[in-house]
Amino acid sequence: MAVVRSALAVLQLLLLAAFIHVCAAVSIQGKLSLPEGAGPLETTRLTLNGGERSTYSQASGAFVFHGVGPGVYVLDVQSTSYHFSQMKIKVPEEGEGGGIQALEFVYPGAPKKDAPHPLALAAHAQYAYFEPREAFNVLTAMRRNPMLIIMALAMGAMALMPKLMEGMDPELLKQAQAEQKQMLRGLAGGGGGGGAAPAAAQAAVERAAPAVGGGGGGGGGQARRRSRQ
Repeated sequence: MAVVRSALAVLQLLLLAAFIHVCAAVSIQGKLSLPEGAGPLETTRLTLNGGERSTYSQASGAFVFHGVGPGVYVLDVQSTSYHFSQMKIKVPEEGEGGGIQALEFVYPGAPKKDAPHPLALAAHAQYAYFEPREAFNVLTAMRRNPMLIIMALAMGAMALMPKLMEGMDPELLKQAQAEQKQMLRGLAGGGGGGGAAPAAAQAAVERAAPAVGGGGGGGGGQARRRSRQ
């Protein structure tokens, strides 16, 4: 009989504790809202303490956590489209009074501020996962690639060259054309001064030939004079 009485007493204590806990449990409720013109709000998941408890918002944005016991909770809005504040909520013990208290953090580490209950959570910004493609800009492309600047300057010089040559002296014009032709021949003959060097060497040989021939004739005359003597 004593054992039965002890078991009944323990059961009564457990039932009393459960009753007190149920009486102390409250409902945390609130509403999500979007900026004007943002369109309808999709069903969004909300969590307490990183998923310890969870619920979903209704089409109107309203949400409720039923049967939340005394303690401190962190409420997060698990939205993939909008950024909402993080809320820190304190549910008081039975008889403590004061009601549900809430603190709002716009982002982790931001200054806290008091928030009323039921909670009113408005979206601060919309997430942007993709950056808009930058439009093509000639100046930006030229700054990033110096070769384009060189090509543009070369094309400008080629376009202005005929106008510059119109007022040039005819003799200077002929000389410039001859030098240009010689340069093109040199490039076609092997690049650089490869074609100009053989031409210069040939001219030097032609200039030196009369001197060599004259020297040879002089030597022959001296030999004939010696033979006559």
